[in-house]
Amino acid sequence: MNLKNKKKVAALLSTVLVIFILSACTSASTASNEYTTLEANENISLSVALFPYVPDVNLFKTVISEEWEKAHPDVELKFLDWNCYDNKTLTQDDADVVTFDALYLTEYASTGQLLELDSSAISQQEDILEFVREGVKYDGKTYGAAQMICANLFFYREGDTELANVYNVDELYDILGENILDEPNPKEGQGLAVDLSSGTGNVCFYLDAIIDAKSVYTDFAELPDLQHINEKAVEGLNQMILMEGRALSSKELNWAKLFGQGIGKAYIGYSETMADMNMDPSQLHVGTLSLADREDIPLFYVDIVAVNNSRAKKMSSRKRELAIELVELMTSKDTMTKIISGGDGGACQYILPARTGCYDTLETNFPIYTQLKAIAGQDGNHVFRMGANAHDYIDEAKKVLPHYLLQ
Repeated sequence: MNLKNKKKVAALLSTVLVIFILSACTSASTASNEYTTLEANENISLSVALFPYVPDVNLFKTVISEEWEKAHPDVELKFLDWNCYDNKTLTQDDADVVTFDALYLTEYASTGQLLELDSSAISQQEDILEFVREGVKYDGKTYGAAQMICANLFFYREGDTELANVYNVDELYDILGENILDEPNPKEGQGLAVDLSSGTGNVCFYLDAIIDAKSVYTDFAELPDLQHINEKAVEGLNQMILMEGRALSSKELNWAKLFGQGIGKAYIGYSETMADMNMDPSQLHVGTLSLADREDIPLFYVDIVAVNNSRAKKMSSRKRELAIELVELMTSKDTMTKIISGGDGGACQYILPARTGCYDTLETNFPIYTQLKAIAGQDGNHVFRMGANAHDYIDEAKKVLPHYLLQ
């Protein structure tokens, strides 16, 4: 082949190559545009599981729906039932976005059940209580945003100078003593009002008491051996049982409501139970209480909103973005302040929010939040965590622990 023919062949090959490349690029572009178009026109809805143990879960649904509709009126929210205490796995059948107790964060995160979030996914993180912000990470990574906190707080009535300087169960027992009853009925102004009827609740009381007894915080990555029960921790629980009355301690009663009616000299319970007391909160003093004979190390349950990773794996990028945006909205200052305030004209929920800015707003209309703000912001607060076998441990502990209690 002469040089002239070689040049013709080379030119022809170049032309074919250019056409091939242009064709490939056009096809790729068309495929990309097709994917984007399909995703943009996707009929998206999001399913949500709220934390069920709040004074008014329907108020959560109403406020969250109203706030979400302002931003995304075309994206429907569907509220599903799901309970972290009964479910050790998050499946494809569960909600896109779930709210759960940080007790199970290690279990869910370590097994890949939660979508890892970019550190910038949740805005204004500096507004989140510092101990919460740091305490809800797993392996240094973010898997959700804190919505609420709660703790077993110590309540007594205005004017009760006997209880004003009580800081642990030993000191409380010295004042209340054993509540001996002839019949299993609560008495006005006597003893301790506290819910000790829950198996899971008593296991958590026990773990809390271990931390107080040892005077060292732990996230219970390694949970205590149930073959060797901590005697000091059990002693703290049994003192509460005696102060309440052995005939009463296992009864399922609304102790907050009874305390509001004058039953019990002191009450131990969550802040949100004030919604059941039907009394003027200005007549209450609130603090924390050590469950051992020494200084308290305050533990706070934290409710976290996160994205179900088994669902996220099958989401389009757009739906995944919306799910993360919903996490942020559900935990935002404005949303939580509105919920806690009772929405439009409702009653205060007395929930402890995870964001400091909520307290500043709430205490204007609900002065009890001045006390609650001091409790949430005190030094030494920690997030109540458990290890990767939390569900199995609680199930086993519920069988073992009753043998050591006086109920």
